[in-house]
Amino acid sequence: MKQLVLLTLVLLSIGISAQKVVNPLNSPYYIKGTTEINPSTGEVTLHNIETKGFSFRNSKDVIKSTEKNEKAVFVFDQITAEPEISLIDKRLQLWRQDRYGNWMTDEESGNGITEQRLNKNITIMLVLDCSNSLGDDFVRVKAGAKSFIEKLIYASNSGFVHIGVIGFSSIEKTQVCDIRPLTSKSMTEIVTFINNLQPDNATALYYAMDKATTMLDNYVQKNFKNIPNENYEGSCLLAFTDGIDNATRYPERKIFTYNQAYNDIKNTLNTKKIKDQHIETYVIGARGIDIKSEAQVADFKSNLEGLIPEENNGQFKYLENMIELEATFQEIANGLTQRWQNLSCTAPLTHEGGVCWTLGEIPETATIKQDEGEVKTVALRHYFAPIVGIGGGVIQDKYAPADGKKYYGFFNLEIGIDYAYPISKDFSVGGYFIFYNGFHGIKTTPNCYNPGLKIGPLITMGNYSGGGSAFVLGLGYEVGATKGFETKQHRFDIRLGATFLAGHFLGLDISTGYGTQCTLTYGYNFNLLK
Repeated sequence: MKQLVLLTLVLLSIGISAQKVVNPLNSPYYIKGTTEINPSTGEVTLHNIETKGFSFRNSKDVIKSTEKNEKAVFVFDQITAEPEISLIDKRLQLWRQDRYGNWMTDEESGNGITEQRLNKNITIMLVLDCSNSLGDDFVRVKAGAKSFIEKLIYASNSGFVHIGVIGFSSIEKTQVCDIRPLTSKSMTEIVTFINNLQPDNATALYYAMDKATTMLDNYVQKNFKNIPNENYEGSCLLAFTDGIDNATRYPERKIFTYNQAYNDIKNTLNTKKIKDQHIETYVIGARGIDIKSEAQVADFKSNLEGLIPEENNGQFKYLENMIELEATFQEIANGLTQRWQNLSCTAPLTHEGGVCWTLGEIPETATIKQDEGEVKTVALRHYFAPIVGIGGGVIQDKYAPADGKKYYGFFNLEIGIDYAYPISKDFSVGGYFIFYNGFHGIKTTPNCYNPGLKIGPLITMGNYSGGGSAFVLGLGYEVGATKGFETKQHRFDIRLGATFLAGHFLGLDISTGYGTQCTLTYGYNFNLLK
């Protein structure tokens, strides 16, 4: 009896552990894909990329891996989270699918980690209005420009950011700081240039912007010609002005009027590409002393906003005054550095199939395997099964003479109900109730029978509620009465069974104690018909 109780406890613990089914696709944040290995080169690529809670620039592309420390590394650019959370230095959990579609964690083969590190070159031109109309606000312009550069170097001081500065008033007085990698040393040089900028008459905005696009193109052609286009982050132009252009003209190009100069720079920004990418254009326009009427404000805003190409990640920012100028420079810098928040995820070099990286706690769930590794949540069904049984055994005559014990053959018919409530797809708990009638076949009259009841708890382990294979175990108590014998029966009952077809199972019912009987049972789970 003690051995049977111990066996029950062991099986119950196995069943309870079996209910802990974790599906990584229930995570609030995940990246899922399928890895493929090139049989000729061994290169690992990631296909069929799906995400939840994450977004990044290359989320719909096939991503090639690089090999590091005997692992495949996949880099996801400009990653953000929705709802928005800080991702810096957050670690992700790697999951992989076996050939049956089951997900399992993989602690040794890799994980994922986000980091704010620019690993591609980006070139930026800062174009600053230095016209006399700024007056005392010229100090704010310098402070905003320096704040912009400080934000950039704080996020990346490894030389991947390349920056130049143009200070403009008249064409003749345009001041230029050539493009250079942004490092601690070069930052000092650039800040010194900004501090030394001097105001002058006129506003040659379009001339300065055109010069900036030429400088960007020449610098990239010279320094990044051999870098693949996809490995170049891009080219950006940020211009600030407090008024409308009144000085740009190119006699050699037959551009003499304001409209000609405006259309020329607008066309350049809309059509010019550097390494197959448009120049990302930002313009900050602050209302200066020369813009007096609301009609002039409308023209000012319309003209500057028109410089931003439609297919462009750039922006136009209008300020009614200079108070928010430094904060606006910082906002644009933050937007640029946000794209440097990348995610590097590692996976086994030899694994082909489903992989998934998750962030955060994952709720337990019940799942079934779909074709080709798809995992879906299912509604669990109650286990409710009418059963019938037939079997036999022996019964001891309690009132046998003292010189010997008598046993009688025993033929048994039974009918009952099994019921179990699903805790998970693979584990249910419940009970059973059976009524039986036994017929004695030795030294008895034909109408001698033995009715009784069996009752007790049971568990199922396996996908019984979903129609799959499962094991059924019940441990209970039996009480019966004998007609024709002055005998009352009390026995310990064990039910053992297994599913062999969807909804069908066979089992063996063994009762022992005062005599022994074995009954072969059949049942069907009608709840699967729902």
